[in-house]
Amino acid sequence: MKTHYPTNRIATVLAVMALAGLSALTGCATSPASTKTAPLPEVGTLLIFNGETGDQVAWESMMEDVNASDLVVIGELHGHPVGLHAAATIWDELAANHESAALSMEFFERDEQVGLDDYINGVLDTEKFRKATRRSGGNYPPGHERMIETARELGRTVVAANSPRRYNSLANQEGYDRLRGLSAEQQRLFVIPDSLPEGRYRDEFYEIMSGMFAIHGDPPPAAEDDAAEEADTGDADDEAEMIEEEVPQEQPATQPDAATTQPDVPTSQQADEEAEDALSDDEDRDADDEDEEEEELILTPEQEESIASMFRSQCMWDSTMTDSVLKAADAGHRPVVHVVGQFHVNFGGGIPIRLAALAPELRMITICVSSEWSDSLTEDDEGKADYVIYVGPAE
Repeated sequence: MKTHYPTNRIATVLAVMALAGLSALTGCATSPASTKTAPLPEVGTLLIFNGETGDQVAWESMMEDVNASDLVVIGELHGHPVGLHAAATIWDELAANHESAALSMEFFERDEQVGLDDYINGVLDTEKFRKATRRSGGNYPPGHERMIETARELGRTVVAANSPRRYNSLANQEGYDRLRGLSAEQQRLFVIPDSLPEGRYRDEFYEIMSGMFAIHGDPPPAAEDDAAEEADTGDADDEAEMIEEEVPQEQPATQPDAATTQPDVPTSQQADEEAEDALSDDEDRDADDEDEEEEELILTPEQEESIASMFRSQCMWDSTMTDSVLKAADAGHRPVVHVVGQFHVNFGGGIPIRLAALAPELRMITICVSSEWSDSLTEDDEGKADYVIYVGPAE
């Protein structure tokens, strides 16, 4: 049996992926962040809307709400200067106002926690920290660096939230049972999800990955694993993530393993950015083409299984990051601020849905940025997050 996917959405996804250079799908690090030094706007000038009511909200009003929360999940656009500036400003204020605040980041993997701790506590200098955690210009944009430096200056905890890419690759290629056979020390670095989500999150993931097959055909198994891992982990290097606005590349903010350099599924960072742009553009096109007959992309059973394997990897990223956030909360940190590619956050994506199910007593606020300008909440952004911040296209 073959599965059919509409090609209108796929075509838009492919265009976005092409603009992103398909870096996530080739397993290569994304290009270094732009060297442009355009002045960053005052955050108070950014247009912010309540994602449920559509009401415009002042920065100060949003921050009052955020300061009163237990968990803050920020869905970023990887590499977007203004978007990262907004995210860093949110963290700056929370870190200054709350001694117990903690920063959780998708772009650091659990096996890099010691390097983070050593830097925050002054054991490592900047150069040695970058080497220990494999930071580079491409996977450590100014916004992320600013967040880390704020944590260091104020002595706040930073959590390396993601699972190492090699384990997500194994989940993709051999399944969760293979991971269950690893040692307790290895299993400390990842969390296997109890179940895989249905609904919009899964459907959009499948559409993005279907677009990948439309371009490349059937990738080799190793390539699929790498791609799926990158889609969920999302390197700081990667600007395109696994679904909406970021097509996952390699593990968050780290260099790919030497043994796994084949094409990978977009990283979580890549997926979020690319997915969001792709779906948003597609909805605009649908309004113009509603009378046109919709073509379909047909997937073979083998391709369906490949996408299912990549989704398995994606969900392990979500599950691991959720666990990392809740462990920080259990340790008494308030608020815990998790910064991640927005595909994991949009419309109650893979992380918010897990947090809400596992810790309904914790007050959670979700924030996403949109790479366009609008003087009102767009239809595409309705329900995307508690707060949607319009930051315009990256220059």
